[in-house]
Amino acid sequence: MLPIPEAKINKKAVRILTDEGRSIIDIEKITREGDKLHMHGMLMGQFDTSVYITVSDFFKFIPIVLKPGPIIFVLLAPFLWLKNRLAKKN
Repeated sequence: MLPIPEAKINKKAVRILTDEGRSIIDIEKITREGDKLHMHGMLMGQFDTSVYITVSDFFKFIPIVLKPGPIIFVLLAPFLWLKNRLAKKN
């Protein structure tokens, strides 16, 4: 895979990565469009993309997130973020 040019990387985007650390999608903005959630971003750092979540899919998503693993991750996130910041400085 070709490296992503620095100009295309949005530092504020939420990146969804492969296990190898490559970006699959960078979500730059989430808005409501009618009865759907619209997420706009870059697919694989190369293509503008829009993806949508319907209300029924949103309700399917809730039980996936409300499990111990994601909840523990959310609670630990500030500490994990700090740990990563400190590791980058050293």
